[in-house]
Amino acid sequence: MGNLAYAGLAGSNPFNAVTFVANHDTNEIYTMKEMAYAYILLSEGYPSVFWRDYFEWGLKDAIDLLLSLRKNYAGGTTTVLLGNDDLFIMQRNGYGSQPGLILMMNDGDTWKGAWVQTKWSNQLLRDATGRAYDEWVDGNGWVEIWAPPRSYTVWIPV
Repeated sequence: MGNLAYAGLAGSNPFNAVTFVANHDTNEIYTMKEMAYAYILLSEGYPSVFWRDYFEWGLKDAIDLLLSLRKNYAGGTTTVLLGNDDLFIMQRNGYGSQPGLILMMNDGDTWKGAWVQTKWSNQLLRDATGRAYDEWVDGNGWVEIWAPPRSYTVWIPV
């Protein structure tokens, strides 16, 4: 997961990259595909959704939520808050009416939590996926957030 930080053209020059999880030639991801969509849909740049994933293979609701989060929260630049063997945590810093968000991905076999320093202070964060409990950011910007095994959470200010 730590290798996701600023990887490839999407990481170094995202507005010249079209990212995708699968297409008619390369549909090889069978596990954690929803997490891959969370990564590309909440990152900077131009993501693409595979028609069959959306209309045939049961990812419509998850993709719709991620698209809504992208539209309403995921503005501005990206700051990688943590990357290690099991966790990747990035913050979209916000821009204009988009206040920003935090994506936490866990490819481990158990729930994992991490303390990260955010752009907010004294702010309640809610996991928009409904998988984790609300967490409070302290006055110095630190918060402990969690993600379930082989899944992700998306933290938004409320």
